[in-house]
Amino acid sequence: LGISPLAVSYSNPSNRLAERTETFSLGFTRTRPRWVTHNTLSAIRYRMDNTSTTTYVFDRLSAAMLRALSSSTPGNDPDLQNKLRSIYDQLASDERYTVANGFDVRFESRVNASLNPNLFLDLGVQVNGGGGTPALTHFDVPLELRIDGSTTPGEPKPFSPNFATNLDGNLFGQLKWRGKRFYAIGGSAVNYLVNKGLVPAPRLAALYRLDSTWSVRANFATGFRQPSMFARANTYFILDLSGGSIGTSPTGADATEKINSWEAGLRYVNDDIRAEAVFFSQKAYRLMRPGVLRQEIGIVAPWRYGFENAPGLAMYMWGIQGMISSLNQELPISGARRKTIIKGRTELYFQYARGREYLGENRTATSDVFNAPRWQFQFRTFFTVNKLQLVLASNRQTSVLSKAVAYRDEYQRKTIQERYPTFRSWDVTARIYLSNHFLIYFQSQNIFNQHYAGLDATGTPDDLLYNPQQGRLIRFGVNYNMN
Repeated sequence: LGISPLAVSYSNPSNRLAERTETFSLGFTRTRPRWVTHNTLSAIRYRMDNTSTTTYVFDRLSAAMLRALSSSTPGNDPDLQNKLRSIYDQLASDERYTVANGFDVRFESRVNASLNPNLFLDLGVQVNGGGGTPALTHFDVPLELRIDGSTTPGEPKPFSPNFATNLDGNLFGQLKWRGKRFYAIGGSAVNYLVNKGLVPAPRLAALYRLDSTWSVRANFATGFRQPSMFARANTYFILDLSGGSIGTSPTGADATEKINSWEAGLRYVNDDIRAEAVFFSQKAYRLMRPGVLRQEIGIVAPWRYGFENAPGLAMYMWGIQGMISSLNQELPISGARRKTIIKGRTELYFQYARGREYLGENRTATSDVFNAPRWQFQFRTFFTVNKLQLVLASNRQTSVLSKAVAYRDEYQRKTIQERYPTFRSWDVTARIYLSNHFLIYFQSQNIFNQHYAGLDATGTPDDLLYNPQQGRLIRFGVNYNMN
């Protein structure tokens, strides 16, 4: 979804992606007067149906391979047709099959303790392990993929699946002070990923109550994201420039993405009204970028294509968020037989945000953050009349900057949608509670059938210039609750 028909064909009705996910969880909680422990063991089993297919036309992997094969032939290439035929035969002829097979296991243990009436301690440990082959495609025949990455039948083409493992651990601890007027939280998480080292993520927050209704707060926090097995598996070596063979790379994005954020806010709360305004700032750096073709020096494979922590790739955003809600709205209506009370709740949210994306590699920074509107408004109101509940919601966004500007010059694509236009959508839901267990409902999303673009699918030139989103959607349904 969201891929250009120049890269992937939509004309084959038999193309589909089918996957199966199984989750298992076992939890144990122990409660004592001054502390509580939570222990959870969970597992996820994932497998892609090997009949999942895609019909390719000329995707980014094909384009990267053509550029690598033509690197030694500047200008007009007399052998271009033969190179295109070789790439087509390897990557795009007929339907191409997708495979994936993997598992993840997690153990988590948390302790919440009350040290005294004002001081509280939270501690936790989490261990994550996994292995398998993330989703890979372009295979010319269906493969029976085993959990260890081996396949039948025979040697897979155009490359062998890249089996990978993952093992990391996390420690978390924080202290909370809760006084009559002053609240404070301080703590840190520490992540250890095998072969990547330690990554700390401290945080600190405080809130002060000015009186019974007004309070101020501030916090600082850091975060991280380790490179995924999917990114490592979907990075390729172009091995032989004479024949254009390709192989998966055991390495891809290998640096830890990091995020720093600051907030300062003012809050008002009484019985019926709640309002809040927050000033925020966020910075993310060492970001991972897809679709990078890099010429390698001093190794067997002269070119690498896929995911990379691009030098200088960063994002900075700042702005203000506001929220106001009216919690207990009542309107009594007296009739001839009985008195009816209409109960309601209304919520309004807005955000104004500015920022820049630093694209690295001596390229000019952008004037906005990709896919982030400067202004965003969300509105919801609820009304309950006896057994009927009505919900009306609206979302409005101003224009956003498309990621297409990042490759307008690099890939010489002059026809792009630089900014997606402003849009507003409305949703309505009606529920009738026939009993405590049974209800019927009606829901209409995007009731005026607005046309608007969604996020860029991959951030590469394979994306649609305008990624259309769902139009009007109507649902009728019933819901039975046995509790």
